[in-house]
Amino acid sequence: MQLGNDIWGWSATRTSDGVTREFGLIGQFDGTAFVEVLPTGQIAYLGRLPPQSGTAIWRDIKVIGEHAYIGSEAFGHGIQVFDLKCVRLKALMLLDLSLLKSPKEFNIDTDLTAWYYDGLPRGSSHNLVSHAEKNLIIAVGAKPRSDISGLILIDVADPSNPKTVGCTGEVDYVHEYAASRYAYIIAAMH
Repeated sequence: MQLGNDIWGWSATRTSDGVTREFGLIGQFDGTAFVEVLPTGQIAYLGRLPPQSGTAIWRDIKVIGEHAYIGSEAFGHGIQVFDLKCVRLKALMLLDLSLLKSPKEFNIDTDLTAWYYDGLPRGSSHNLVSHAEKNLIIAVGAKPRSDISGLILIDVADPSNPKTVGCTGEVDYVHEYAASRYAYIIAAMH
């Protein structure tokens, strides 16, 4: 049995025939799993991406465009930026269910688009929030609780080069965040 805590969906439409395929990205104790929900309702296990550092039960995934952003509470994990075309290409090769026995083990050194670490105080986050219209990933739950671990705003307009563009220094720790016209947060103050 594999422990997990988060799942995020993504769909991709094949240009050759207009068929839309549905995928799941599953945060696990020791990495991220990628699956496809087949038209029959079966789940095809396509592959997994190991963690950047140690294991942690909290792993959070968000998608903007064709890139997954994967954060974790494990110190030193940072945010993995993963191009989902790798998963889609694996799915296109699925001609029959016998191939399900050979999921791909993606490599953190060669299969990541980028690895973002610098803006996270200890390289960890509890949760990620995506703001696709602004090409922003917002990391929350960074530690230690200090004036640099509230909301950490990361510009991902260029997924291969994420950049910190701001943070809320007045708040020690933000556990959850909901974005709309206003920011709604669950926070701790010093």
